[in-house]
Amino acid sequence: MLSGKERKKLYQEVEEHRRKVVEARNNLNLADQQKEEWFEKKENISEEITSMIKKIRELREKRDNLTKKVKESKEERQKYNDFTRGKIEEFKHLMKEKDNISKRYKIKTDPVKIKLEIEKLEEKLETEVVAFDKEKKLMGVIKLKKKELDESSELMRVLEKARNLSKEIDRLKEQSDKSHNRIQGLAKSSQEVHLKIIDVSKNVDVLKKKRAWAYKKFSEFKKKFSGFNVLLKENLMKLNIFSRRTSEDKEKRWDKVEKKKERFIEEKQKEVKEKLKKGKKLTTEDILIMQQ
Repeated sequence: MLSGKERKKLYQEVEEHRRKVVEARNNLNLADQQKEEWFEKKENISEEITSMIKKIRELREKRDNLTKKVKESKEERQKYNDFTRGKIEEFKHLMKEKDNISKRYKIKTDPVKIKLEIEKLEEKLETEVVAFDKEKKLMGVIKLKKKELDESSELMRVLEKARNLSKEIDRLKEQSDKSHNRIQGLAKSSQEVHLKIIDVSKNVDVLKKKRAWAYKKFSEFKKKFSGFNVLLKENLMKLNIFSRRTSEDKEKRWDKVEKKKERFIEEKQKEVKEKLKKGKKLTTEDILIMQQ
């Protein structure tokens, strides 16, 4: 059985370890809460990163499609430009041919103009009353102009071909301009998408740093949690050891008290028996002692 001094020290040890157990449990719960909070932050950031990476993939696919369309439109524009250059060269040849025909037949007046003049003279003869000599004179002029027109029929053919070719060149240029405008629009859209990709990628980099920090804090509190868990188990074990020692001491002291009580009762019972032998009168206390 422990002495008073030893018992006091033992109870102080029990209280000290009980305090340490409570402190370790509180620290353990706090570390666990902080650990889970940082883990949740890390997971939320990871989900956000995954969502942004998916968005980047979608934007890249959109940009690649736009780039493909730009390439196709450039090829289309090049095709129209090549056609246009060919037609312009053909037009130049026709203009040279026109000049050669004009020189060969010494044509100074535009055949189209001659044709219009003939049509006006014929209309005048048909719609107006003209004197015979004047009519004869007009008929002579028409004949000369028709002859001039016949001589320039080859030139007319070249000019007609040149007019049609000019229209075709204008149409090709218009198609080329449309392709060019489409290229500019697609290129602008592609650039805008590319800038979005860069912007989202920067956000992903920022989030990755935040996730790394969150994981670092999670690891720190996880380590603290493990440390407090070990400390709690150690203090619980020590508390149990000292608690058992206090229980053992209480049992020993209780046994001592019980034995002392038994000895006291035995002595009293002997006294009562002596009274009975001597025929003395028993008190209520004596009767109770005998009953025990």
